[in-house]
Amino acid sequence: MVRLGSCVRPAAGSPVRVSAGAPGSGPGFVGRAGTDIREVIADINPILRGWGDYFRTGNASTTFIQVDDYAVRRLHDLMRRPHGRHLRRAQWQTWTREWFEARGLYRLRGTIRYPAPAS
Repeated sequence: MVRLGSCVRPAAGSPVRVSAGAPGSGPGFVGRAGTDIREVIADINPILRGWGDYFRTGNASTTFIQVDDYAVRRLHDLMRRPHGRHLRRAQWQTWTREWFEARGLYRLRGTIRYPAPAS
């Protein structure tokens, strides 16, 4: 965590640790190709929620967007990998952020709560 006056933002390595998953929590995205996407989402949601709760009161909106984009990109890759080059035309276009959120993916964007000013 980096403090800049009253502004707190995640350190540069924090999103990297989110992508690696929590220690001892098992695989996040690694080796999960072919697994039901709801199971993968159920496994990574606690990591995203915990990380988001920790940095919720800071200046982390840009980092939250980056982590959200990373999670969707990796889930998209997991959906594509079993099909390989035999993926049906435009099938990958149905796997949007909204599609993953409809299956339970936790969204970090819009979860920031700014503390009330001291009186």
